[in-house]
Amino acid sequence: MKDKAPRSYLIVRHDDLKYPVCVYNLGNGKYSALLMSCTHQGVELQASGDQLTCPAHGSAFDRLGNVTQSPAASPLRTFPVSVVKDQLFIDLRKKA
Repeated sequence: MKDKAPRSYLIVRHDDLKYPVCVYNLGNGKYSALLMSCTHQGVELQASGDQLTCPAHGSAFDRLGNVTQSPAASPLRTFPVSVVKDQLFIDLRKKA
């Protein structure tokens, strides 16, 4: 059996958030954390590779949360991410 390449993202759920957060490994110790709610009509996004897509109307976003396909016009909500001694911290209290 061939080894699969590791995914470039991880989906995180938190009880206080209606939608999950997608955390992308950007390389060089950098990460992005994006709320998986489409900015067009609030539908939960689906992660696939380096993009998040909306199953309702086809909007798409890159791994930084920027719109790559309309009808969405606004970028995704992002959260600050920090790494301390091999631990990843996502600050859900504020936007990045």
